[in-house]
Amino acid sequence: MNTPHTIQAQSDHKLTTKRGYGARQMNAVFCLFVAWVPVVFYLASSFASPITAGAATLLAVAWSLPNYPTPMPSWYNLFLATFGAAAIFRYLETGRKRW
Repeated sequence: MNTPHTIQAQSDHKLTTKRGYGARQMNAVFCLFVAWVPVVFYLASSFASPITAGAATLLAVAWSLPNYPTPMPSWYNLFLATFGAAAIFRYLETGRKRW
């Protein structure tokens, strides 16, 4: 016997599997996004004053995840490339292999 609750749960499951993403992937993207924001500020502050770096960070935040929040491979590429660039910049600043 299908109750409205089980029908909704079944349709939610079909929707999640049809699109290829679920809550776990969306949480991962959001966690990466939260970690990405200060890294963008760090990179921007390497090139500009803190106020300009803050404005560039806000612009990057506005043009990134809020526009299309579903997990896409390009989001992972963007976040990991930014983390890699920050690691290279940090290494060039300090010469140490660790942060």
